[in-house]
Amino acid sequence: MYHLDTQFYFSCAAKSNGMRLLPHVREIDWTSRNEIYPCFTLLLSRMTYCLRLNFQPKLGTTEEIVESQREELSLIRTIPALSPHITDLTLSGVTGPWPNVRDTLQYLNVRLPLQRLELIDFPEMSAFVICNISNLRNLCLMKCRSEPPFPSPLPSNCHGFLRLEELQIWVSRIEFITALTNIMHNAPLRYLSIQSSHRSRGNFWKQVFDGIHNGIAHPSLAVVQITPTLGRSFVDEDPVTLEDMLGLLVFTNLTQLNLQAMNGFDLDDEQMKTLVLALPRLKHLSLLSYLPQPNRPRMTFEGLHSVAQCCPKLESLGVMFDARNVVEHSGICNVNTESINVSHSLVDDPALVSAALLATFPSLLQVVWSDYRDSSTEELKALAFKWKEVNNLINLKHSNPSNS
Repeated sequence: MYHLDTQFYFSCAAKSNGMRLLPHVREIDWTSRNEIYPCFTLLLSRMTYCLRLNFQPKLGTTEEIVESQREELSLIRTIPALSPHITDLTLSGVTGPWPNVRDTLQYLNVRLPLQRLELIDFPEMSAFVICNISNLRNLCLMKCRSEPPFPSPLPSNCHGFLRLEELQIWVSRIEFITALTNIMHNAPLRYLSIQSSHRSRGNFWKQVFDGIHNGIAHPSLAVVQITPTLGRSFVDEDPVTLEDMLGLLVFTNLTQLNLQAMNGFDLDDEQMKTLVLALPRLKHLSLLSYLPQPNRPRMTFEGLHSVAQCCPKLESLGVMFDARNVVEHSGICNVNTESINVSHSLVDDPALVSAALLATFPSLLQVVWSDYRDSSTEELKALAFKWKEVNNLINLKHSNPSNS
C-alpha cells in the first residue's frame, strides 16, 4: 500500500505524457479530494477491471461547483478509453444536471463490458438508463434520489436486466421498488435484498411482496432479504401477516428468506404451515422483529413441527413462538437444522423446552435469543435468562449424550 501526498500527483500529471503510474494495477478504490480528484486517471491501465470512485461534495461558488461537476463527468467519460476492460464499477457522489448524468451513464453502458455496477446517491431514473447493459449480473442501488421522477406508469415496452442475477437496493420509496421489479420479467434473478425507509402510504410489506409477485416472473429467485431501516414511519406499523406475504409464495425455489419487521410477524400454527408448504426448499428462514414483542406470538411447537416436516433441508431458523405449552412430540424431526434464533419467545420451563427442541431438531447446536440485560423490563430480562438456560441444557446434552 502506498501513501502519496498531493504534490506527487500534480508532478506526475504535469510530466506524464500518457504515462501510466501503475500499468498493471487491477483494482482501484479512489476517494477524491477537490484539489486532486482529476488525477485518478493516472492510475488507470488496460489491466484494470475493478474501479470504485467516491467523489466528495463540491465546495465553492455556484459557478465553481457547476464547473467542477462538468469536469467530473467529463473525466468519468474518459474511463473506457484508459481502461476498456472494467467489469466492476462503483460510482458515488456523482452530481450534476440529470441530462448530463444520464448521458454519462449511457456512454459507459456502451463502452464498458460491465458485469457489476454500484450507484450510490444517484437519481432513481438511473435504473431505467442502465437496464439494457447486456452483461450486467450484479446491481447495487444505494440511497436513490427521487428527482427527476420516473414516468408513472412506465411504458409497456420497458423491459431489461436480461442477465441480472443479484439486486441490492436501498431506497426510500416503495414506488421505486415496484417500478424497478416491473421491468424484470425475464431477469434470471437469484438474489434480492431490499432496505427501505418506507416513505409511502399503505401497507409496506404487502406492497413489496405484491410488487415482487407482479414484476419478477423468473423461477430462479433463491434468496430474499428485506429490512426496513429504522425510522418513525415504521414504529406504529402492524405486525406482518400471512395475507401480506401471499405475493411471495409463488417463488417456490427460495432457499433463503430473511425478513425483519419493526413489530414482527403475526402467524399462528396453521399460517406458518401454509407458508412453509409453499417454500419447501428453504435452508434458512428468519422472520424476526426489531422491537421486543413478548406478548405477541401465536405460533407454538405445532408450528415448529410444520417447519421441520415441510422444510427438510432447513439449516437455520429465526422465529418467535410461544414455548410455554409444549405439545406432545409427533415423531417429526429435522436433522439438518443446527441453529435457532428465538428472539424474545415466551418460555416457562427451560428443561422441558430444551428436550422438545432436541426432539424436533436433534442436530441443534445453538439457540440464539434477544438479550435485554440493559432493559428496564423485568419480563424481558427473565426471558433472556431462561433462554440462556435452554441453550446451556442443549450444549450439555451434546457434550454428554447419556444425560436424560
